[in-house]
Amino acid sequence: EPITLINNDSPANTRSYYQQRVANASHVYVFGGTGIIPDSVITDLNSPNTTNGDSLTKTYKTLRLSNLTKVGTTTATFKYQVLDGTGQDITSSVPATQLSAVASVRSSVTLDPSKGIGTITYNSSSDTDKPVIITLVDLTTGIVVSLDSSSGSGSSSYTAPITDPTLESPSSSQTSDQKVSKITINSTKLAVVPSNGTDRMGYATYIVNDQYGADITRSSLANNIQFSSSVGTITTEQGILKLKFYPNINPESLAKVTITGVDLNSGVATIQTLPL
Repeated sequence: EPITLINNDSPANTRSYYQQRVANASHVYVFGGTGIIPDSVITDLNSPNTTNGDSLTKTYKTLRLSNLTKVGTTTATFKYQVLDGTGQDITSSVPATQLSAVASVRSSVTLDPSKGIGTITYNSSSDTDKPVIITLVDLTTGIVVSLDSSSGSGSSSYTAPITDPTLESPSSSQTSDQKVSKITINSTKLAVVPSNGTDRMGYATYIVNDQYGADITRSSLANNIQFSSSVGTITTEQGILKLKFYPNINPESLAKVTITGVDLNSGVATIQTLPL
């Protein structure tokens, strides 16, 4: 995967390179907090490229986690942000019921949209010194972001593109024999959150490529891929896997979950085991 180095500015040559080579990527990850890479820089990189007369009709939604801080013997806080397609912070307008946050230790997590602050209340004071992974899920879009306190990064960000399908259409020379060539479950873990009261849901992301390397995750060709797991039923939506655990399965008792995917047309398959 290409890496583009930027700072608190986006020179014309960097912006041009990004728009020509990277802007149509199915996923773009930004490493660095807003103090290093301001939201305005990301917005500027994704602004329409008027030099060639084309308009990049792509919008983004971003989730960010940062600043995990212990504030008491059994309490810690973290900052979270929701950014719209222009890079504007819309955290205060996103109700806490639309988001779900969980921690990898025994605890409860609450979100305060007015301040963009999440609070972790540990069930036991002995857990406060343990490394913790915070996972935030947008229950409407399925976007998932995680922050690992042991990674030393201090922040984590995930930007999901919503693209005009015409921008990803294959050329006429490719459509006649285009087929699924690769299925990749690219999440490093399965994010598990409560949903609909007693139901438990797991979320992960995947990418589908054709034989030319083009991302066809959102195309009709990817509709013939069936994902399955021994612990629940799986549905998909534009690159998001949603695993609904069987009623007799307690996700908290599981260390890992294995997911398989098979394209019924080409026979291409994948298998991935994800920790929870």
